[in-house]
Amino acid sequence: MSMKSRVVKILIAIAVIAAAIGILFCTTRTVAIEIRKDPATPQSPIDKIRTVARLNNIPEEDLLAISAQESSLGKAKVGDSGCSRGWFHINLCANPEAKDLIGDPEQEAAWVVNRLIRYGYRTDRKLAIARYNSPAKPNFAYAELVEKRLKELDLFLAPYEASGGQTPR
Repeated sequence: MSMKSRVVKILIAIAVIAAAIGILFCTTRTVAIEIRKDPATPQSPIDKIRTVARLNNIPEEDLLAISAQESSLGKAKVGDSGCSRGWFHINLCANPEAKDLIGDPEQEAAWVVNRLIRYGYRTDRKLAIARYNSPAKPNFAYAELVEKRLKELDLFLAPYEASGGQTPR
């Protein structure tokens, strides 16, 4: 075996080892958020969303503002030509795996928390909210609308509080 063929075999072996190391250590990390159930979880949908936020160290106002922007806190649970559904208008055309969550504000909220954290919420809140609306191309106009809803949250929550926590029609 010539010196050149030995060098080629060694380089191939090194490339294979480097690729294996890359596969082991450079895989995409997904965040899995469990819904940590509070034994005293109230029955109100708004309170369920608040509980998920609290248990996952996300300001409840952010989740409520996203829901207010998406569905007026559950009043309009269908959007985007029927693709988006639920309290947070989860786009089922893009995320069919979330179909079974729709209708359960607690499960939907956990899904949103998972997305926000995956999109970097802990380091850049505004970017994560912009990516929640459009993962490939962050929609900062959407993030601004959520900020606006955050400022108006008391107006959105008033009907719930007046109805004892039930979804107003």
